[in-house]
Amino acid sequence: RSREGCQSCIVILGAAIEADGEPVPALVRRLRLAESSLRQCASRPLAVVLSGGHGPGTVMSEAASMHRWLLRSPDLLGEAELLLEEASVSTRTNALGAMQLCRERGLQQILVATNAFHLWRAYRTFLSVALEGESVAAVPGAVSDSILGLQEMKSSWREVIET
Repeated sequence: RSREGCQSCIVILGAAIEADGEPVPALVRRLRLAESSLRQCASRPLAVVLSGGHGPGTVMSEAASMHRWLLRSPDLLGEAELLLEEASVSTRTNALGAMQLCRERGLQQILVATNAFHLWRAYRTFLSVALEGESVAAVPGAVSDSILGLQEMKSSWREVIET
């Protein structure tokens, strides 16, 4: 195992969840991407931030859904602290909330785990809220189907217009 590419904090960005709290396939891909990143690091990150608020008609936040999913493989996390950011409703609020949790713990190296269709927007958004001395890297998942890409394009423009 190599320490190259390992960060002091991995941030997993939320995506929709089913009404019963189970993650949708896009979110499962993000979780598996984070798992892969964890397995490749010789030393585990100090924290894993699960970032995502409550969607309409769901029994829990996206962060709580991810937490439940990750606890199915507790040995994977090692000593990493699991932090839930449950207030976010957009990529920007994901970045603001997650970075605040990292700052409170003195963590300055951030790895953002997201889908390929969301990578550019997520990376640029996290860079825009990073302070001097903080570094941000992003690791994309596999290229997703075209419908998700079209939905992402719509979401990207909505966030640009609203900011």
